[in-house]
Amino acid sequence: AGAADRAEDLETAKRRALDLCSEGRTQQAVMTMCMAASRIGAVSPAHMDLLANIGLELASKNDWSELEAWINGFGQEPAATLPAPSLPLR
Repeated sequence: AGAADRAEDLETAKRRALDLCSEGRTQQAVMTMCMAASRIGAVSPAHMDLLANIGLELASKNDWSELEAWINGFGQEPAATLPAPSLPLR
């Protein structure tokens, strides 16, 4: 599958996960996102455990806004890092 297909699959998973959240099925929403990310190779295996743990923690807290942000974060480019501050020359 090409990049466009993978992006479409991930967007479909996001919509499904958000629907599950609105039904109160937050843990299933987290699993939906983790399975989709794993299937399309969007997340390295080393990061999958961390993402799953964070998602399940948010689901257990019923923190809708944070869980929604977690779901929508899949497929986003990482935030640009700020350049190191310049040190004054002596």
